[in-house]
Amino acid sequence: MSIDRKSLFTSTSLSFAFWGVIATLGPLVASGSIISGLTHNQKVFFLLIGPITVPAGNVIMGFLADRIGRRSVFTLTMLLYSIGIVIISLSYTLIPLAAGLILAEFGVGGEEPSSLSLVAEETKIKERPRWLTIITNFNNIGSALTAALFFVVVNDFYDRIIQSKGRKWGRCKRIL
Repeated sequence: MSIDRKSLFTSTSLSFAFWGVIATLGPLVASGSIISGLTHNQKVFFLLIGPITVPAGNVIMGFLADRIGRRSVFTLTMLLYSIGIVIISLSYTLIPLAAGLILAEFGVGGEEPSSLSLVAEETKIKERPRWLTIITNFNNIGSALTAALFFVVVNDFYDRIIQSKGRKWGRCKRIL
């Protein structure tokens, strides 16, 4: 395998892993303190940000990829969801959190068509199904890592609260 093909597979696999991270952030933050005081309809809107903006990113960025090129769109989408992740990380209120999720999910949706078509064009016909399957499954890896990290951080946080209040709950073994 050439160095160009290795870098193509590495970059697209990592971008799909980031997609898994971003796709998991919406449901995880929906259980957080920022939106705990919202109405049911507002929570539903918040959870629908991803399913609405990912297809929009697919369509708009797919159209744009035909006009300015896939590599340019790939770079733009990586920039969009990097900015979205920074906004999500720094948000303490609903509006910046929603804006960050919209940017990140739109970027993720726009990245998918250009990445998959680039991989399909650069892969031999016999190897194409295998590589497309492997690369898209990095989404699941990113989701699993994010959920595991959230589980550890949240449990550690709650353990500290319980310990600071002086309650003795026993020891729990964590399996990761």
